[in-house]
Amino acid sequence: MVFVLATTEPHKVMPTIRSRTQHLEFRLIGGETLSSLLHDVKGAAGLAADDELIDARSASVVVPPGMHSVRLISSLRPAR
Repeated sequence: MVFVLATTEPHKVMPTIRSRTQHLEFRLIGGETLSSLLHDVKGAAGLAADDELIDARSASVVVPPGMHSVRLISSLRPAR
């Protein structure tokens, strides 16, 4: 059996539970990584998008701020 507890306030979880669990901290990725993943998606899909559009400085135009996650970018990849 697997039980998943997700919280944005881990400090409020009882110490007895915290001591018996595995902790994974997720964070947003940076612009360089986002840009690289978008280039990979573009290449895998065979799209002819302007490289300047998805460079690290303008990647936030393609993906809105706060949405810089690997899961989001991975969902854009075509099925193989």
